[in-house]
Amino acid sequence: MNIAEMSVAYKLQSNDFQVFYDNRKACFIVAKNVCFDCNANWAHTINQCIFCGTRNYFVWICNKCGSLQSLTVSKKPTSCSSCNNQNTFFKSCFNTNCSSNKNKNLNKLISDTERSKLGSFDSNSPFKLSQNFCHECASDRNILKSVEFAVFTVDNESKFLKNSYQKEMNSFDIVIIYSLDSSKFLTITEKGQVISDFADDIDLAIFS
Repeated sequence: MNIAEMSVAYKLQSNDFQVFYDNRKACFIVAKNVCFDCNANWAHTINQCIFCGTRNYFVWICNKCGSLQSLTVSKKPTSCSSCNNQNTFFKSCFNTNCSSNKNKNLNKLISDTERSKLGSFDSNSPFKLSQNFCHECASDRNILKSVEFAVFTVDNESKFLKNSYQKEMNSFDIVIIYSLDSSKFLTITEKGQVISDFADDIDLAIFS
């Protein structure tokens, strides 16, 4: 792959797209899991509470006063600055009305289970699951959408001729032209529509 191709591939990967390269056709195939009903992103890397479906917000939660502490903190906080209680931070469900928080027996079961001693969203906890309904419309249906595209380079924008890429426009869903002199991108859809002039970035919406 050349620099232009790698730039596009890395950008897509960093935005939750699955990117595959077809050596035979020298093109990319992009796949993304989305909601069947509203097309919202369906991220299997985001866990949900098995009891109420609330997503994991990656925070420590004090089980005494409800104070929050970001999980970016390397170690579990030893004391809560809001209520001064010791060892009260857990990776609990964010929903205060969740049965895992309101039911004392269930709460004890979670904390007594070896894999969820730090809460239902502990890394190996059996009390969480991958996304199973859409966070936008609550649909339980998801599909995998795929798009085939190719990246080509031109020395500069003034040398770009749309008609020169007619064969490629008929072969792929999307054609991306990269200008070497300005490091900008121009995007063409399968119908030959130029999405915009040469731009600094690529509109990721066309891949969804």
